[in-house]
Amino acid sequence: MVRRLMPLQWNAGGDPGGSFCAVNFLTSSPWLQLSCRHKRVAQMLLAAGPMRLRTCVILSTTLVALPTPASAVDFDALGQASFTKDALFTLDFEGTLPTGLDPQPSQPLQGKQAARIAAGKVVALPAMTLSGQHALAATAFARGGPANGYLVVRYAAASKLPDVIVPLFPSGRVTSDGWYELRSSGFSVDASTIDSAFVYIQNLAVDPVDIDAVEVVDAGTYQEPIACAPPTDAVCGAARVCAAGICREGAAAVPPLPSTDAERAKVGALFTNQLDLFFGGLKTRQLYLPKALAETGKMAAQKEAWAYWQQLLRAMHALHDGHTFGYIGYSPHHTTAACFVEGDGDLTHGVAPKDPTYPDILVSHALSDAGLLPGDRIVSVNGMHPVAFVRSLVGLYSGGFLGCDDDSHSYAAQSLASAIPTYASTVTVVSCPGGVCEAPKTIPASALKAVPGGSINCDHRIGFHFATDNPDPATHMLPSFVLHGKLAATLDPEALFGAAFDSFYPEGTSNPFLPLVDMAKSEALGVVIDHRPGGGGYGNYASLVTEPFRLKTALSVSVAPQAYRYDPAFDQAKGKAIFDAFKDTEGFIVGSATPKPGLKGAVLIANGESAGDFFPFGMKGPKNIRLFGRRTQGAFSTAYYLAFGPMLWGFGSGDTFRADGSSMIGTGELPDEDLLPKQSDVVKGVDTVYERALDWLRTCSDCAGEVP
Repeated sequence: MVRRLMPLQWNAGGDPGGSFCAVNFLTSSPWLQLSCRHKRVAQMLLAAGPMRLRTCVILSTTLVALPTPASAVDFDALGQASFTKDALFTLDFEGTLPTGLDPQPSQPLQGKQAARIAAGKVVALPAMTLSGQHALAATAFARGGPANGYLVVRYAAASKLPDVIVPLFPSGRVTSDGWYELRSSGFSVDASTIDSAFVYIQNLAVDPVDIDAVEVVDAGTYQEPIACAPPTDAVCGAARVCAAGICREGAAAVPPLPSTDAERAKVGALFTNQLDLFFGGLKTRQLYLPKALAETGKMAAQKEAWAYWQQLLRAMHALHDGHTFGYIGYSPHHTTAACFVEGDGDLTHGVAPKDPTYPDILVSHALSDAGLLPGDRIVSVNGMHPVAFVRSLVGLYSGGFLGCDDDSHSYAAQSLASAIPTYASTVTVVSCPGGVCEAPKTIPASALKAVPGGSINCDHRIGFHFATDNPDPATHMLPSFVLHGKLAATLDPEALFGAAFDSFYPEGTSNPFLPLVDMAKSEALGVVIDHRPGGGGYGNYASLVTEPFRLKTALSVSVAPQAYRYDPAFDQAKGKAIFDAFKDTEGFIVGSATPKPGLKGAVLIANGESAGDFFPFGMKGPKNIRLFGRRTQGAFSTAYYLAFGPMLWGFGSGDTFRADGSSMIGTGELPDEDLLPKQSDVVKGVDTVYERALDWLRTCSDCAGEVP
């Protein structure tokens, strides 16, 4: 077989990885094309009719044809690959393979075999041996997928430098037999400061992925790390970004810059068209879409890769949407060893008055060496109120932190744990050990212990309240997807039970909510349902949990934006017509024909987006159910998620209409009792919101439920 390098050509039904339906729409540019992994979902978004899934996900990829660097894997006349002569590291997968890989002898790029990664697996390749100073660029070829690649640099503790994960993006080099190249930009590394450096490959597909011809080269001029004051510092210049106190090459975190003015304009126009066609509901399109389109309109004028892709991140943030995020640039990979919640700093208002706009921010739980204690109050970050600090990170924070409802602040409070290690210089804290408060003190953000993401679960909870088997009070890591059981310090005749879960997005084929529903139907007279994390997911699970508590009814209908996008006269009457037409077949239907008589439900909420909005909306109303806590984000829509290699962005799409035709997007679900954890309670380990909910279950006198 003679292998050839191919121009980037797309045909409906296939792509270089063989797993996508390619759809070249909105632009004819060969530079950037969109492919949808879930064609049916894409069709739903394009239609003007209702959308059954309120949290459907479009996984897509954008491949680009980029200039090939002079130093890269090359091919001879027969298409056999050869490494760069002066490569710093190469891996050809001949002989014994690293752990996690299987041999793949079919059409390797070079030699007698490639390597195969099983579906859904991540494989770390052997660490490279380095000396001296280099601007490292990694290359790997993959077949199948999608697959993501990363260059990982782990620093020695003595260097005090934060570890870095440099993404590899599709370069546009594709062979006639399906191999496509993933490549990083150069990232400066001094070998004397690192503990290890290696490449890892992530298989995102449901089928195996093949890899071959991995190499690392010196791609340019080494740049010394320079200390900086986050989140921005002029010392970094235009092409570098201040991340975790160090100036880093901005281009190393984003795809290369499109090479011509025309290409930059076309790509910016594609993003503009995507947002204009698919983003938002009635309120969010009116308030935020023009701001986002103004940002994508500035992309064509940018001459640096970092500035170019930062404009896309600014656009995502400008949408101000609970479903919207942009993992673009240096993503925070560490969090503080403490978590934060909205609260009432009642012990400390004498030394740090309450802000007139934002709630106080308290430490909810922490690891023993976090440098913070539960009940400590974070007064400011970088001299700003903590919520204002998070909101100031537009165009910098790689992720999402804004709810659709501008009066919902829980998302920002949650984001502090990841924002502080990367974007903060100073933190002002009032500590209250044992309930005795000290004077406010300002400390370097670096003085707060940072841990790898996933080490602690920031879930808006002060604690758990089961009679047995509670999660670790320091980490809050749930041992199973849904916790349920008898509540602590309750009597058997009370039949009071609890449930706790973080989202409605379980993995696997079993339904983890069925045991909770069975418990409510068979054993309970009252249930405290703790969904304060407010994670989204599938609406059918949210509906299921409502069944024991209320009569069956259709509450709302969700539609794609095309239902109102072309109709400037769209009003509440037309929203009601949509609800009436689709409520029985496509509506958000809650309850059951046979709810349990006498069953009461106390629902704890704080954060909440998507299904985390729909669930409290589905529970609210009947007298036997009461909501306690804070308003949700108001993300009453579906979501449109896109990706270019490891770079991921997404935005809310569509709106939801109540029975009276009113639009729901942009207004969070309000609790029946708006409650904040009190600092005077938290320092004693008391959960203010839970205690009030438990008291209501025990004492309510006007809480008869619905009956058939």
